Amino acid sequence: MKVERALLVFGLVGLFLCLPNFAISKELKPGDPGYKDPAIAALISFVILGGGQIYVGDITRGLIFLFAGYAAIFIGALLISWVIFWVGWLAVGIYSVYDAYNLAKKYNAQGGKLKVTEVGVPNPEPTMAF
Repeated sequence: MKVERALLVFGLVGLFLCLPNFAISKELKPGDPGYKDPAIAALISFVILGGGQIYVGDITRGLIFLFAGYAAIFIGALLISWVIFWVGWLAVGIYSVYDAYNLAKKYNAQGGKLKVTEVGVPNPEPTMAF
């Protein structure tokens, strides 16, 4: 009787350890430390091009949007074309807001980390060198 009980307990513990833990979620929710609100990221990026990306933590992407916006202004002024100025600046601005919103959602879904991978380049697995 004691042997069966012990086997049952060890079996249940082993089953518990093998199952994934669904109670612990890595996704950040509002109120969690480190949570980045997508609406705030979009608003910051609306006010300052690339500011939402910097708020989320991707400084390089934010600076690219900032410089792309200034490039549209510069090219429009250089060519004295208001169409190029407004179309270029608005295109960069709209995409910056959209990207900041999605980047904040991705950041929260990944538990507060931005996992950057290049397309077509596999993530190298850590290996032990002997």
